[in-house]
Amino acid sequence: MATFSTPISPATNTTPSPQHLLEQGTSFDFITQNSAQKLSKDQKALIKSHASRGKRKQKRHPQKSWILQREIDEQYTSIPTRVGSDLSFITFPVELEPYMRDDIARAIGPLRSALYPPDICVQVDPALSSWTTNLLADVLYLHSTLFSVEAFLDSSMGRGSSSLTQFHLSKTLRLLQERLNAPGDPRSIADATIMVVSVLALTAELHGDVDAAGAHMQGLQRMILLRGGLDKLRFENSRLPAKVCRVDLSVAIRFGRQPLFFNHAMSWDPFIHIKEVRDSKTEDESEASKYIRAADEKLCNVWKDLREFCRLCNLASQTSHKLLPNTFSEIMASVLYRLINLSFEAMPALEAIRLGMTVFASQVFLQWRGMRQRQTQLDHDFTEALLRLENAKHDAPLAILFWTLIVWQTCSSSHTTNSRLTAWLRQATEQLGLSTCQDAKRVLKSALWIDNIYYGALEKLFEGS
Repeated sequence: MATFSTPISPATNTTPSPQHLLEQGTSFDFITQNSAQKLSKDQKALIKSHASRGKRKQKRHPQKSWILQREIDEQYTSIPTRVGSDLSFITFPVELEPYMRDDIARAIGPLRSALYPPDICVQVDPALSSWTTNLLADVLYLHSTLFSVEAFLDSSMGRGSSSLTQFHLSKTLRLLQERLNAPGDPRSIADATIMVVSVLALTAELHGDVDAAGAHMQGLQRMILLRGGLDKLRFENSRLPAKVCRVDLSVAIRFGRQPLFFNHAMSWDPFIHIKEVRDSKTEDESEASKYIRAADEKLCNVWKDLREFCRLCNLASQTSHKLLPNTFSEIMASVLYRLINLSFEAMPALEAIRLGMTVFASQVFLQWRGMRQRQTQLDHDFTEALLRLENAKHDAPLAILFWTLIVWQTCSSSHTTNSRLTAWLRQATEQLGLSTCQDAKRVLKSALWIDNIYYGALEKLFEGS
């Protein structure tokens, strides 16, 4: 199945209108004073209040991008939107058949929800994004989008690849080859072309075609090198690098390969973990966190970020405070690239924890909602690591062993069973004195836990036991 996703930020306006203020009965104090008069004490206080309020509004701390390793202000601001909530205002490069416009409008929303969990991330109509609509003005990208949309609809309806899907794939490949055969054409390495190759690589990954996925990724890497690297990719803001990283990570994890980006130099510092929390030694630090902190600093920093991410996700599912799609993507890149580049072959407990964290994070960041998992190689490595750990001497806390076994049981894509690990999980459950799903949840929250994503699987596990 093909994919199409363009990360956007929501356009928001939190400034109340004058009419809204009047309806709320807001009062305004007007200062009528000439230069010869002195200001009263109350008037001075009012001026100071308004001045300081303006300063507070102007004070803004740009967010540092993990991918670009610099401060990015615009990626978290609103994007200018087009009028209307559909595609009627987009200037397409070719005349569209009626089905094309309808299918794009019908599929693009569900595609976005599949990539960015609605309970966690802000959901904004991609048709409102100037980034999306500008890309759709490119004929190659348009056919790539139509291919993705038709493939998504095929999958949603449980049917094979339709003639429309094949037509738009053929058109995409032909137009792409023509563009790449003209290296002097700036469009050969334009944002739209990079997005098209990303779509093709992810399509190959979804179908399990390791050779095609690898070839597309090699081509994508060359294009980005010609652009000067990930940090030189620009199309209004930094969202394109995040999309490239998503594809790179998906292919690497699916086929057990090293990613093409961030396979050497990267930041190992905590990315989202709150500095005040990081610097303080709180009394309620869990046993699992203490164990990892004492074992390895790099793994501990990723663990802290995942703990903070889980907290944000649990908060988002209960309130209106959702993550922006690009924030979600930045956290994804920072967590998964670091985990993939770590290895603890000589320390079975840490290796099992690292792989458990990778499986846990992949389930959140890379799994399409409504589709079966496809990380078979990662599942195999995780199972083997747990089997080695079972026979090894270690001092890992029982709570974190329980967490790794629960992740193995609930996040496996192959749904295979292993009697040894199943028995070990049952034993750990009994040793911890857990008899209900709520009991287990309390232990899991001391490690890594996102309620709205994992609770259903945990409930089934305990109800069926």
